[in-house]
Amino acid sequence: MPEYCSCGAKLPEDARFCHRCGKPQREADAELEPAVATPPPVQTQDVPRTRRPDPTIGFRNPVTVRISLFASLIGFILLAVLGQISTILALVAMLGAGTLAVNLYRRRTGLPVTVRGGIHIGWITGVFAFITAMILVTVMAIALSDNSIASTFQSQLRARSDQDTAKQVVDAFRNPKGLADILATFFVACGVMPVVGGALGALIGRRG
Repeated sequence: MPEYCSCGAKLPEDARFCHRCGKPQREADAELEPAVATPPPVQTQDVPRTRRPDPTIGFRNPVTVRISLFASLIGFILLAVLGQISTILALVAMLGAGTLAVNLYRRRTGLPVTVRGGIHIGWITGVFAFITAMILVTVMAIALSDNSIASTFQSQLRARSDQDTAKQVVDAFRNPKGLADILATFFVACGVMPVVGGALGALIGRRG
């Protein structure tokens, strides 16, 4: 029997095990020592990841803001052009602005858009369009408060329509009730239609 263990401890006479590390000092004891079982490796199952809608749709998301602003400008330009032909076409233009914003957001981010997200994007688009409308209406109201400008503007309108219609347009910008009616019309066109268009855009994207 060795005098010292492999760990360096001095062994007493007839010691069967090391008092420091517990190593068997005789071959018979070493054969009786139970082997330390190695635990089997833990197998992890890969969980498929699903793509979730972007939870950050809002004014704090610069992508949402840029896309909604661009879509609102396109929609407002079409509203101004098509509104001279038909009121229904003007509403359709703003409906398309909400749908356009959702499609652009989906392509830009590569993320699916829920109906709730589409409504949110459409609402933001409508907010930008209504702010644009308020600015233009305010500028027109201030400009037409000058009689000379109002007379020139009315003359230009008479060239494209009858005199009564031209006078009604000028009078609407020059009195509070007329301005309220104009803003109410823009509120419906810019505040409601893009929201509906955003929901439709989300539904179309889910079916596609």
